[in-house]
Amino acid sequence: MGRKLKKDNPKRYSLVLAVLLISSLTGMMALLISALKIQVFEHSKWLERYDAQVFASSKDPSSRRDIVDRYGRPLAVTVMQPSVFADPAFVSDPDETARIVSSVLGLKSEKIRKKLKAKKRFLWIRRNISDLQARALIARKLPGIYVVYEHRRFYPMRSLAGQLIGFVGTDGHGLEGIEKEFDSLMIIKGNKKRFVRDALGRQVVEEEVPSTETNEPLKLTIDSYIQRVAEAATEKIAQKYNPESAQVVIIDPRTFEILAVVNWPFFDPNAFHAYPPEIRRNRAFLDLFEPGSSVKPILVAGALEENLASTNDIVFCENGSFHVPGHTIKDVHPYGWLTLTQVVKYSSNIGAAKLAFQLGAEKYYQYLLKFGFGQPTGVEFPGEAAGIIRDWKLWRPLDLATSAFGQGIAVTALQLCSAFATIANGGIKKTPYLLKSGHNHADEKALRVISSQTSRILTTMLIEVTLEGGTGARASVPGYRVAGKTGTAQRIDPSTGKYSDKQFSSIFVGFAPAEDPRITVAVVVHSPQGASYGGIVAAPVFREIVANVLPYLGIPAKNEAVQASDIQVRYKHDRKT
Repeated sequence: MGRKLKKDNPKRYSLVLAVLLISSLTGMMALLISALKIQVFEHSKWLERYDAQVFASSKDPSSRRDIVDRYGRPLAVTVMQPSVFADPAFVSDPDETARIVSSVLGLKSEKIRKKLKAKKRFLWIRRNISDLQARALIARKLPGIYVVYEHRRFYPMRSLAGQLIGFVGTDGHGLEGIEKEFDSLMIIKGNKKRFVRDALGRQVVEEEVPSTETNEPLKLTIDSYIQRVAEAATEKIAQKYNPESAQVVIIDPRTFEILAVVNWPFFDPNAFHAYPPEIRRNRAFLDLFEPGSSVKPILVAGALEENLASTNDIVFCENGSFHVPGHTIKDVHPYGWLTLTQVVKYSSNIGAAKLAFQLGAEKYYQYLLKFGFGQPTGVEFPGEAAGIIRDWKLWRPLDLATSAFGQGIAVTALQLCSAFATIANGGIKKTPYLLKSGHNHADEKALRVISSQTSRILTTMLIEVTLEGGTGARASVPGYRVAGKTGTAQRIDPSTGKYSDKQFSSIFVGFAPAEDPRITVAVVVHSPQGASYGGIVAAPVFREIVANVLPYLGIPAKNEAVQASDIQVRYKHDRKT
């Protein structure tokens, strides 16, 4: 006989009910406190976590903004280019597939066969094939062989300004030049995707939020026509003298916009792998050289500003030989008494050395710095060289004398062009720049380096250099008055560490028209063969550029000769002296 169940104790029921009620209330209070904490006290923190979980931004580094010149002419664009890859797991007949693919792509069959037999699921066969090759492979319908279209950077003007524009790598990021300097600005960000993740972390896309960022082209100050003219003139002189390299920089002295940058030998960024690194360098901004006599106008500017010299002064040039402690300075041609203008016109090293002693090391050093030497110009370009000028306190008398004609000083072609643009701009220095769009250069600080009066006097002297008998006579352009200075600098022989008697840098830098300058041009030719003087090698490049660019800018040639008094027109209304 079974045992009878006892009746439940009412007190026990009450106790269990109370425990359950308290537990429920405690749980509800915990939930309320947690909700209050999340919604009020830690709201921003949890919102950030939500955004991180729910939002993502697609950002394809291979999709980039175009680069265009000042008038919108394309310099770099992004195109869709086919590539072919293989999934060996799906290749049914590696030998036959390799034979077909190799015949279409022009590759070795054995190399492809090895790839197709690899125990991998993804292998590139070839990147950036032609559309014709892509269509041929697609038509074959080969198992395991796939054609995809990728973003590829294309430079429609080929080698035009190649070292300046630079190039991108296979990952779509800039590796050199403008492409590198503005890499983060160049990348086109895709639309934001709004999604949630499931329990396994998989993303479930709900909607796309259009990007608000601009995809407008990056506009440069470069003028592709002026660039082409400058490159053609450089190529002509390179064919004649077969130099190691040559650089040209052209600046608008009114704004300091960079209109052209030439580096020879030329470089096509479409095939950057085919060029050694030294050819891909923008040497005009990165490589240093001694400026030779092209720096003499800076010395003269300092002497004029300090009231230590005037155009009426005459200098005895020692009949071509001048001894300073430790060295004898010589002129190419022996001169006796020369005016200050003639010292510049005939480029007397002895006359310049004597003027340097008159100005003094400290003052000369300060004027070199004022004109922008020994420091980066600030141009938007990666790795710009600063140049080299030793502290004046370390100069011996010999150092002061030789620095008067550019020895012991190292500059870039950009720095030299910028310094002469300062003279052309009435003595006002600005920062040279390349970016036309996206930056406001109007508010940049302009620095008065020399007075407008000194600038006018220097311009008159530099005109004389280009007239008959001057070292830069071959820079003269019919119908235009031009101003400039030659330079011929010995290069250091790496094997001896001493100045070479056979290797020179041939230089000419100047501006035109002299009475109202629109372009400043620096030409540097390193180690030309068969000639060395800047007036012979570099001056003709300047002449050809000016002769073609000024008419393009709407400046007609004049039949009559421009008088020196015309030079005053540009400066007579300048109140800052």
